[in-house]
Amino acid sequence: MAEMPLVRTVAGAIAMREDYDIEAIADVKLIVDEACSLLVDRAVAGTQLVCRFEIEPGTIRFAAAVEGFDARPIDDTTLGWGLLVSLVDDITHGVDTSRPLPLLRIDVLVRRGGSAP
Repeated sequence: MAEMPLVRTVAGAIAMREDYDIEAIADVKLIVDEACSLLVDRAVAGTQLVCRFEIEPGTIRFAAAVEGFDARPIDDTTLGWGLLVSLVDDITHGVDTSRPLPLLRIDVLVRRGGSAP
């Protein structure tokens, strides 16, 4: 998806504004990129990737969702998922099947100076 570099740039700008150190800024950008990639791989062609950032002092919450071609949940045994888990303070994923097309989502929480490296 052509918008992924923009989402990654926004993530980095938010982390910078929230005074994350240079390594944590790179981690936030990687987190957003990997979460979006996991969703885009399962997206219906032509669908929109919807992303939302919520900022609280010292905390960034990122949520991404996309309409998927099936209702299988995100595979949490992949290397990409393992990377995400190692970089975030909290992560959840799910599928909303109450819609004509299932909505796949990933939600992450990253704290400045938190348990993430």
